[in-house]
Amino acid sequence: MALGLTWLKGPRDKPYMEVAWALKYLRDQPDFHSNDEVGALFGVRGEIVRAFISLTTLPEHVQQMLERKELRLDQGTKLAGMMRRAPAHFNEVAGALAHVPSQDARDIIDFVIRNPSTPVPEAMRLVRLSKVMVEDEFHVVVVLSKDEFSRLDAEAQRRTTDPSSLARNLLIESLSRAE
Repeated sequence: MALGLTWLKGPRDKPYMEVAWALKYLRDQPDFHSNDEVGALFGVRGEIVRAFISLTTLPEHVQQMLERKELRLDQGTKLAGMMRRAPAHFNEVAGALAHVPSQDARDIIDFVIRNPSTPVPEAMRLVRLSKVMVEDEFHVVVVLSKDEFSRLDAEAQRRTTDPSSLARNLLIESLSRAE
């Protein structure tokens, strides 16, 4: 019980399998009839307890990946679900997910479950292609006097653009010349 109290709540780096086996042990006791009852003992939802306990159904090599933090809790629970729904691809997917971000891993598992005839490398490629690429952007606020803004606005109209775009382009040009 001490293990659950220490590791179950909060964002700490949890020893997934130790917590999973401790919760399974408690859940198997005659005093507890549901994951919700075990969760109430620690102040968490039964769904959290179920997620941890599902890890105990995974093969030993996947449990070791969880212990080494090569997989995260959500990836482990998705893999446990995949074992039931698409067991043919389980080992290949589990090994491939070790260095994949969690959201991509969940999407890959879901894709393989829905499309079991697609080879895993192709499924991974298709999922990654479906992701939107986002580039960081930064915003700069410039304080101008009324006269300065009027001149910027007039120049923007002359160039048939808006003042914000013109200010951005002028700044980029200036920085390029400074290099």
